[in-house]
Amino acid sequence: MTETTSDLAAGEEERPLAGRAERGAVWVVIGYGGAQVIRLVGNIVLTRLLFAEAFGIMALMATVLQGLELFSDIGIGPSLIQNERQDPAFVNTAWTMQVVRGLAIWVIACALAVPLAAFYQAEQLAWLLPIVSATALLAGFNSTKLFTLNRDLDVRRITLSMVIAQAAGLAAMVAWALFDRSVLSLVAGVLVTSVTRMVLSHTYLPGACNHLTWEPAAAQELVRFGRWIFISTLLTFLAGQADRVILGRLLSLDRLGVYYIAGVIAMIPSEALGRLSTQIIFPLYSRAWERDRHLGEGFETVRRPLVLLAGWAFSGLIAGGPTAVDLLYDDRYQEAGWAVQL
Repeated sequence: MTETTSDLAAGEEERPLAGRAERGAVWVVIGYGGAQVIRLVGNIVLTRLLFAEAFGIMALMATVLQGLELFSDIGIGPSLIQNERQDPAFVNTAWTMQVVRGLAIWVIACALAVPLAAFYQAEQLAWLLPIVSATALLAGFNSTKLFTLNRDLDVRRITLSMVIAQAAGLAAMVAWALFDRSVLSLVAGVLVTSVTRMVLSHTYLPGACNHLTWEPAAAQELVRFGRWIFISTLLTFLAGQADRVILGRLLSLDRLGVYYIAGVIAMIPSEALGRLSTQIIFPLYSRAWERDRHLGEGFETVRRPLVLLAGWAFSGLIAGGPTAVDLLYDDRYQEAGWAVQL
């Protein structure tokens, strides 16, 4: 049977799209794997240089920041990836909203610092949280090129910039910890990572520069899409961070630090699958929807290998978590083994 012209055109369009998705997936795996190796090496080195209490403090601050980010998430990145509008007015309105959101998160975190320090009986939070929350302010100035390149499944430079930022942050952490074995070394690493990523997003990634713009129609469209993102992220926070919110009040900081280390190891498969979903699968679905308004076959094709990969990864952690902790960490962190399994 002869193929119609439209069938041939669709086939030609699908092949480069599939090719970009495959190449993008390879880069995501390489980049995420490299970032995790850097993170794990740094984690192991820092657990030998710092006390467990430092990781407990960092766990509390990370939980507060993630909560603020998720509760204020209106899906600016996903909106830029899925929306057919890619004109400067739409993109720069999204960037303006992102800047305002980052500033708002920082201001709220500063206001919450003293009350949270009292609630968790951790005096350091009162002055550390305003410093660490500056990462949200910096992230607000990240270029939208992180999303527009992602939309086209061109993730090579995005991946490289993230690995470079991770390596710079690790170098800062270790260098600081060698002279000052306090939680400030972790804070320095986080800030250096954020600054490096923000600068590279504007200078290293190709594309148009951002500037402050406000188009009411674009803003309404972004907010309309973001309503559903807000509900999703609210549930994500409750499912993924409620344990730290509760345990931060019930456990001592050193015990919370051990739990934080276990969480870092246990979340590696989830974060890897999440990275594939946001950087490859969601843009792929968006382009497929634009092409023929049909996702069924593509969904089934993508879902099966992901489920198998997830099952393999989590089975490995459940079976080998305690052994991995025994091999990589000293005696202070041995309880993290059974926590990884849970």
